[in-house]
Amino acid sequence: MIERVVLISALDWGLGHAARCLPLINSYKKKGAKVIISGSGKSGEWLHNKFPEEQYIALPGIEINYKLNNSGLLFSVLKQIPALIKNIKSENRVISELIKTNSVDLIISDNRYGVYNKNVKSILITHQLNIRSGSRTLLLDKIATRLIQNYFTNFDEIWVPDFEGPLNLSGDLSHGKMHFKDKIKYIGPLSRFKHESIIDKDVKEVFEQKSMFPNNESSNPVTPNNQKVLALLSGPEPTRTEFESELIEIFSKSKLQLDLVRGTLTKNPHQTVPANIRIINFAEDVQIKKLREENTVCIMRSGYSSLMDHYYLGGKIILIPTPGQGEQEYLASYWNKNYDVPVINQSELKSNLVPQINEIHKKSFH
Repeated sequence: MIERVVLISALDWGLGHAARCLPLINSYKKKGAKVIISGSGKSGEWLHNKFPEEQYIALPGIEINYKLNNSGLLFSVLKQIPALIKNIKSENRVISELIKTNSVDLIISDNRYGVYNKNVKSILITHQLNIRSGSRTLLLDKIATRLIQNYFTNFDEIWVPDFEGPLNLSGDLSHGKMHFKDKIKYIGPLSRFKHESIIDKDVKEVFEQKSMFPNNESSNPVTPNNQKVLALLSGPEPTRTEFESELIEIFSKSKLQLDLVRGTLTKNPHQTVPANIRIINFAEDVQIKKLREENTVCIMRSGYSSLMDHYYLGGKIILIPTPGQGEQEYLASYWNKNYDVPVINQSELKSNLVPQINEIHKKSFH
């Protein structure tokens, strides 16, 4: 079946989910389909600006408080479940009204659990088949996993943006024992830096064409006069801003050159910074590729969208998981164990970040 009208929607959690939908939108457009884009918040605006010629449907959004508390980020989010459930129902009502007035052949929802319709083939994109909260008790993980999986029944297929085999990017999050196996399809890492069609490409073919982990050597050789560092910020507030402020403080006391990409569409609040720091509000794909080539080390969060981007970009990285976000802490540990990627907890940044960068540069000299 050739889908003539495809509705694509992305979760408003930073810009990661929206950015990784770009290859999907472009691929269906190349196939001649009409694409309807739906979203909310800054990420929805960003997608709408990327494709102004396409119909855009604003979905009800919700301001989730991602402020870390003593029980961790997941517990903070769990307390807001009633508001989340209400928002899921609200966005499903918007989709139902849309379907009444538009002939839609396919719905693709990136982690928006209310974007589906029983009369239209509906696909959910998620790597969160199993929740890893970082909690000391597995009970919280089981409760969160069950809550999410309850929504899987509303979708005809679950597309997992990872490889199916033992060599993969997400570990237990997308693998192991799980329900709904008949619905699950592994489509390979999904990133705006992978521009060819992923819809018709066999995952095994992708795996055979590319080694599991990208070349960890930077394309920009390290020399005593070239020790530039890139920081790519991502994720929701207020943790993004807190990370930004701490990096500026650290590099203000260092001789290292830093390109700091804020990863937000909001106005840059930093009026003056030291000469060794360059602030970039938001970087498009071409600029990010150029920055990755120019800099010898990239500091980044261990969010899954960021890790999928790195899979296609390659180079040397240091992972800084968001404090209290169990999934990022799990992914950072998984990549450290399986792919020897350096990881620093944010609480140890001031003492460990610059020495770790210097160690990477030192090894690169030899």
